Amino acid sequence: MESELIRHRVKLAVRILIFGHAIFYALLLLCFALLPQIFIVAHGISYFGDNQISRIPYLIAFFVFGLTLFVGGLALPKKDPFKILRFSLFVLAPIAVGIGISTRLIFPSLGVLHVPFSMSFFVLQFVLAFWLALLINQDGFNKYLLILIFISGIISLLSFKNILPYLLEGQILYQFIFAILLIRSILLFGKNEGEHL
Repeated sequence: MESELIRHRVKLAVRILIFGHAIFYALLLLCFALLPQIFIVAHGISYFGDNQISRIPYLIAFFVFGLTLFVGGLALPKKDPFKILRFSLFVLAPIAVGIGISTRLIFPSLGVLHVPFSMSFFVLQFVLAFWLALLINQDGFNKYLLILIFISGIISLLSFKNILPYLLEGQILYQFIFAILLIRSILLFGKNEGEHL
């Protein structure tokens, strides 16, 4: 009975997280359609929040992203190893919303917090990815995903420092690979818990 409940909660959490990521990327695609010149100017995702034409889809993308991280965390079981995942998602959720609202056009007074929000989001995601791939769920495929997250993080960092012109590509790749690692790990946890009960 308990294993059935865990599987149900895991599936629900995964559906919520997939939905949130799908909406996030769909709205980013809309932003691309509205501002295709982003590939020329070599900015990051926040470029969409700093432009009048794309700021609303940008804001909605990050709001939905943060909300689904939070609700996805609520859906997870309240036992180990899900407790740490729940806590991590609860921490990441408001930071995602903070990234969305802290651009110059949306809430100018919060603009100074945009880079700290973004950096802390990426660092916390990397710590969680490290924990998922190397400490808790030592799965070969997750280790490859972690390597790809690390590479895309380096690309993003070097682009942020204006050494490379691929900030947008690095950020999108980082988020996409992290989403795969997170969702895959939750499914593996659910499968493992179901087998132990």
